[in-house]
Amino acid sequence: MKKQIFPAILFLAAFSLMADFPTDFQNAQKQFNQRKWEKAAAAFAQTAENAPAAYKDKCYSYAARALAFARKQSEAEAMAARIANPEWKSYTRMEILSTLGKFNELVTQFRTEKIGGWPEEIAYLGYYMLGRARVFSRNAAEAVGDLEKAVAQAGSDERTRILALSSLVQAAQKNGDTAKALAAADKALSMKSFRGFSAYLDAALRKTQILIAQKKFDEAEKNLDALDAGRKWNGGDWQLQYLETRGDLAAAKGNSAEARRYYAQALEVGETHPYFKNRVKGKLGKIR
Repeated sequence: MKKQIFPAILFLAAFSLMADFPTDFQNAQKQFNQRKWEKAAAAFAQTAENAPAAYKDKCYSYAARALAFARKQSEAEAMAARIANPEWKSYTRMEILSTLGKFNELVTQFRTEKIGGWPEEIAYLGYYMLGRARVFSRNAAEAVGDLEKAVAQAGSDERTRILALSSLVQAAQKNGDTAKALAAADKALSMKSFRGFSAYLDAALRKTQILIAQKKFDEAEKNLDALDAGRKWNGGDWQLQYLETRGDLAAAKGNSAEARRYYAQALEVGETHPYFKNRVKGKLGKIR
């Protein structure tokens, strides 16, 4: 009878640990969502120790990504090295490089990655990250294909879909395919629940710039009017870029006084990145 007690105790202990896993995972995810990166990393790493086999790699992946957001690349890579599944390991390493903005390095390491063989839950994310990185590394032609796959495979992940669509607008535009860029922009702008989201605003402003270049000034103005009517931002970089685009439209129409007024208003917007202000100053300086 005594010989049966020890295995029974082990079984109950293991069951108890597994029963705690959902709560531990949710608590760690709460820290992640609150952007408490180091606490999230520690919580996920600890949760991984007691997680069912199917969830260990996911926990380590979350921990590595949290460390990347905390700008601790070496620690993030060490955490990713604990992941057993090769696809999840590649995905996590890609997330680390993407988070840190190391796009050239990401493309170099993963340009031949067989993302199509990854699990569905991460394959579309891999296509999105590789496509976005290719945009920044000036390889727009290949970026278009990756981003189209990301959009098609995103499923119910609407946030990633609009991010991929916004990047697709940029990639197609750089690749000289304005028809594809406009189609992607229209799909992004149909997602009205994301009106205040950066990807939505970026798609709207890029569409306007394409219309201006095509001298479709009435459509460009309607697009800006619609963006202004549904505005969900106050000040900052998006206000500056909105006013800048208004100025671009006025300048394209030959209305120098109006363009100068919009550019001047853009420069008065507070809490903006110096890059945008310098760009507007350059445009303002060219108006006679």
